[in-house]
Amino acid sequence: MTNENNKPYFLLVFQKNDPMPSIVSADVIAAMYPCADKKMIDITTTEGDCMGFENVESFKMVPAEEINFNM
Repeated sequence: MTNENNKPYFLLVFQKNDPMPSIVSADVIAAMYPCADKKMIDITTTEGDCMGFENVESFKMVPAEEINFNM
């Protein structure tokens, strides 16, 4: 997935008690299943793999230029 400048998007997943977000390239996400009640996100990748995140406080999709790798 790219924005108007052909730069990639990333999913940032913020988990409880973890100051750094998990970063997932939007290009590999085939399906995403957030569950607010259980505070979980399940992701199916384009290769058929499954990724799961627990204790999710928030998540957002951002373009690459908004990620500060010096956090």
